[in-house]
Amino acid sequence: MTSLPTSIKFNVGGRHFEVSRDLIEQQPDSMLGTTVSGHWHPDREKTIFIDRNGDIFAQVIEYLRYGCVVLPTSVPKEMFVRDLDYYGLGYEEGAIKDGDEVMAELREENARMKEKNAELKENMTALENYAVKHCKLIITQVIKLGKLVRREEEGNENA
Repeated sequence: MTSLPTSIKFNVGGRHFEVSRDLIEQQPDSMLGTTVSGHWHPDREKTIFIDRNGDIFAQVIEYLRYGCVVLPTSVPKEMFVRDLDYYGLGYEEGAIKDGDEVMAELREENARMKEKNAELKENMTALENYAVKHCKLIITQVIKLGKLVRREEEGNENA
């Protein structure tokens, strides 16, 4: 009995991919899982040709690897979701983001950080003012105490 190759070769829209068999077999009910099981493609050593967009397929593989994907601007989200459907792969909301969504999230986070930074600066200034005021009070009290001690010492010397 011959063992199965550990990787599978795909030619998708002219782009060539070599993917671990384990990754594809994690989706046994998908078109890809069925294909590599030998139902559609009995010669397991040959490259499997799929007449789809190779750039999108590259992102499909990333999605399978990580369970989420940030799509490059060259791959519209609608086309990616359409291909997931073609390959028989489901997805969870929020697991697929395009570059615009990520940039919007980064801009929002940047705005929140700027706001927090301004708040921290205000708090720091207030803390510095508080420290200066109290240091002045402490210094004033130390000077007064020093004067009292000197007077007392002078009084003891005169007595």
